[in-house]
Amino acid sequence: SFPSTSEGQNTYIDVFNTHTFNSKWSLLTGVNYQREATVLEAVKHATTQTDLYTNALYAGAYFHLNTGLRWNNHSSYGSHFTYNFNPSLHFTQDSKKLRLFGSWSTAYIAPSLYQLFSPYGVTTLAPAETQTLEGGSEFISSWGSVEAVYFKRDEDPSLVFDNTTFTYANALTAVSYTGFEFRFKKPFRHHRLEFNYTYTETAGGDLRRIPKNAFTGSLDFRWSSQWTSNVQYQYLGELLAVDETTLSAFGLLDLRTFYSFKKPQLQLGISVTNALNTDYVTFKGYSSRGRNFLVSLNWKLF
Repeated sequence: SFPSTSEGQNTYIDVFNTHTFNSKWSLLTGVNYQREATVLEAVKHATTQTDLYTNALYAGAYFHLNTGLRWNNHSSYGSHFTYNFNPSLHFTQDSKKLRLFGSWSTAYIAPSLYQLFSPYGVTTLAPAETQTLEGGSEFISSWGSVEAVYFKRDEDPSLVFDNTTFTYANALTAVSYTGFEFRFKKPFRHHRLEFNYTYTETAGGDLRRIPKNAFTGSLDFRWSSQWTSNVQYQYLGELLAVDETTLSAFGLLDLRTFYSFKKPQLQLGISVTNALNTDYVTFKGYSSRGRNFLVSLNWKLF
């Protein structure tokens, strides 16, 4: 109902150097240049950004540290500093490993040319600024691995789409996202089990297009040196659509099997995505993929 045509050009240049002082210390420094240009409604628009950044890495016997600083100069929004600080503790005993880690970082996200100059854009938009805090632990042994992570992300201001004016805007209140993620991996003699669960909650905003509960489970089978298979199930909880209606939760089952020839080095694969032909919606008004079959052939030449 709203056809449009746009053209774009992106130029990206990144020059960096890594210097290793010794077995524990290394330093990354660099400069990054970006230019984005587009033609919207027959008018050409362009922005440029230049970044100077540095990142130090320390890897001791028990303590690791990854920390960095970035200075960004934007042609429309001036200069901003962002940083990251990521310490971790490592303990090893026999085949068991324990890692305790955390991170504290900031980000600055300038509006895109589309958000500024399209028919839905607003030229007075302020850039989004975020602060993210994470903390967690990971345990690895011969029987498998378990990882748990807590995260908290604050946005002030954030970029949103105003459904009353049908234009992009800055949120009037600060938004905070919190939650945790749990990962589990278990190897067996002829197969491997993986499980991932994420819980997300928000304050001051809404989880638009982000489910509060989501998990993915997969099981890999190795029938022989040539036959392998994979079963994967993904579940997404209720979603809040752009128009503030609620989309139902759904689960998708994917099946894959592969056969590897020894000579030549060919791999034949057959995949079935959404094997149960589940009816679901992720974008309201847009169709979702039903059951699909894919036959693939990979040839390793070297």
